[in-house]
This record gives sequence, structure tokens and C-alpha cells, in this order.
Amino acid sequence: MKTRVNIGDCYRDSAIPWSQWRVERIYRDLIGLPHAVVTSLQDPTVMRTIACPTLADRRRFRPIGGRAGFETLDPSYVIGAMALERSAEAMVDVAA
Repeated sequence: MKTRVNIGDCYRDSAIPWSQWRVERIYRDLIGLPHAVVTSLQDPTVMRTIACPTLADRRRFRPIGGRAGFETLDPSYVIGAMALERSAEAMVDVAA
């Protein structure tokens, strides 16, 4: 089981498989807990800060594709995410 988080590592949210993140930087907060600033692989303008122990918890996140980028994603996750986006857009169009 992977317990170390490194810059460049990619993770998939266990609860939302198409939600995938790459670690951009790591820092320690005021009490010394390491945190990772992650960028969405689907939309690089979306960033989050997640505690490193949370990223290393296999119940919450799964490592994917090593240190590569979007090209390592399983296409089924990308297709599923695109389908959800389209259905959400369709709902907005119908409501308008």
C-alpha cells in the first residue's frame, strides 16, 4: 500500500471515479501536517488542498497512472464524466 505522496502523483477519488487529481505541490500547515495542492486532470483550473494522509488513505483515494497526466486516465471514466456533463447541460436547457 502506498503511504507516501509525491509531487506529480495522480489519484482518483474512490467515491467519484471520474474525479482525478495530480499533486502540484506539498506543504506543511501550522501544526506540521503535510497537505497536497492538487489540480483536476479534467479541468486544470480547478485546484483543491487535501491532507496527505487523506490522499494516502486507499478508502478515499486510489493512485492512478503514476506521474503522467490526463493521457493515463481510463477512457471509461472520461466518457462517464462527459456523459454526466452533457446530461447536466441538457437539464439546464430544458429548465430554461
